[in-house]
Amino acid sequence: MASGSISSSSSSGGGGSSSVSNSGGTSKASSTDTGSKKTAETATTSTKDGTTLTAEAKARETSNAPDMGALAAAWGEQPTSWRDQLGSQTMQKGADGESVTALQSALNEKLGLSLDTDGKFGRDTSAAVKDFQRQNGLTVDGIVGNNTRNALLAEKKEAEPVQPLDANQYALLNEQLGKGTLQKGSDNKDAVTTLQNALNERGAQLGVDGDFGNKTRGAVENFQRENGLPVNGKFDEATRAALLGPEPPKTREQLQDQEAARQLEASQPKKEDLIFGDKLTAEEQQKVRDVAASLGADPNDLMAVMAAETGGTFDPAERAGKNGAVGLIQFTNTAITEMNKGLPRDQQLSKASLEQMSFTEQMDHVQSYMQTMMDRYNGPANPDRGDLYAAVFSPALVDNSDTSRIYGGNSTAYRANKSLDTNGDGWITRNELTARADEWYDIGVQGMA
Repeated sequence: MASGSISSSSSSGGGGSSSVSNSGGTSKASSTDTGSKKTAETATTSTKDGTTLTAEAKARETSNAPDMGALAAAWGEQPTSWRDQLGSQTMQKGADGESVTALQSALNEKLGLSLDTDGKFGRDTSAAVKDFQRQNGLTVDGIVGNNTRNALLAEKKEAEPVQPLDANQYALLNEQLGKGTLQKGSDNKDAVTTLQNALNERGAQLGVDGDFGNKTRGAVENFQRENGLPVNGKFDEATRAALLGPEPPKTREQLQDQEAARQLEASQPKKEDLIFGDKLTAEEQQKVRDVAASLGADPNDLMAVMAAETGGTFDPAERAGKNGAVGLIQFTNTAITEMNKGLPRDQQLSKASLEQMSFTEQMDHVQSYMQTMMDRYNGPANPDRGDLYAAVFSPALVDNSDTSRIYGGNSTAYRANKSLDTNGDGWITRNELTARADEWYDIGVQGMA
């Protein structure tokens, strides 16, 4: 008997047949046997084991039946993934259908959005596509072609857990990331390379080329989003702090270095102080600062050089013997000839005229001579103590190495300055010359203590 059909039953008198409605309810039986009593028959259904159920029993059984959809889910029969429905056709604003629904689901998953999965490629979906493209270094056009589809389908590489940095690692990484903000177009390739490596350790898949382009910007944005930071694509202070993590306690060696640096800084004269300042008037001190600023130099380096040349007197009339060099940087005849080039006859200098000048007047000629030598011999924009002394002593060595030779070979100039040859090898080198200025600098610093 077919499942769900209604059985027929005979009356107790035999002979006639009765029929009932197949509606599943009960009905009155009709009989051709006038001598039999009319009886009400209850409709029944057949079960798999051959038994029959009344309609009432069937209703009870149906109401207690398990939810087959829930069972299917429990058995692992999940809805089709958006990956299977994304299709292969190009999609853009105005498209609709199942592939667009899959696209919207993909964007929600990848970007943490809540787009309506209505299958309509509208303004919000277009904006989300562009955002995804930008984060993944793709052409930002809002069109889902092969490159964008492949990026959507790509499984994100799970990064290994990043171990907290120790104090040395923290200091090194912080130093290698450079100072200031890194952003698209930044030209600090070393710092960008360090950033790209650090982002790759945290799950990015960047080419390490030192170029802060769209892909690096997208990786920075992803990192910011994952760490609850403002998403601006710039490696700023907040992003740096999240990348580095909490600063660990300094090691004993770092603390010792820090203290040594602090003590060194405390021992150095402040910018507003001037070594040997007690030998000059306030006006003269200001003149030294002005000349040093015009040369791009530290005024205390200039003071050390003039101290070395005058024996610490800072006397503009200081002479090296009766006919020797004169003045604050011991102008020689050669130096005076250089300064007189281009000067009117009535303004030309001599040892006698330099000797008669005040400190501030002669400082103008110190500035003029040093600047001329710096320009002629390609001196640095910010000359140090050695550069300044080289400009005075041997200008051709102003931008040379410390081991460059100045005088030697028993020359007259060597014999006149033999005391500078501290290692006695028969040559005076630039570093030996600088050492003389360094000695006077230290004397000046000690005098301020």
